[in-house]
Amino acid sequence: MGAFYEQIPTALQKHIKGITRSSGLPQSDDSVELMSEAWLNKKEAFERELEARNMEEVASLDKYDERGAVVMTYSGSLINIGPLMGDTRQVEYSSIGLRADVPDSADHNAALLMEDVEVDREVSFEEGPVS
Repeated sequence: MGAFYEQIPTALQKHIKGITRSSGLPQSDDSVELMSEAWLNKKEAFERELEARNMEEVASLDKYDERGAVVMTYSGSLINIGPLMGDTRQVEYSSIGLRADVPDSADHNAALLMEDVEVDREVSFEEGPVS
């Protein structure tokens, strides 16, 4: 594999290969490298977002916590979860790009988290922009 793929955390490399296979891109090492580069670019965007908003990195967010959060998925998507407003949250989803198997972006004005948000776990919604 190439230089970008080698920068992906080892625990995520197999996942990157998997999303490349389902993305609609040609089945090649070049496609895996392209997806890896896109993932690294999203990681940089995620880190800039945290810094710009002066956010703290945490291991979990209780579904009833009033604060919002920015989550980066293993697939490189960003999920902006707004602060709790009543029982719901504004949520915006932004894909890594390059993938034909998921939407580029989606949002929901009255999203409901299904459970707490935790590092290394899927983010699930009862109502939301993505499932």
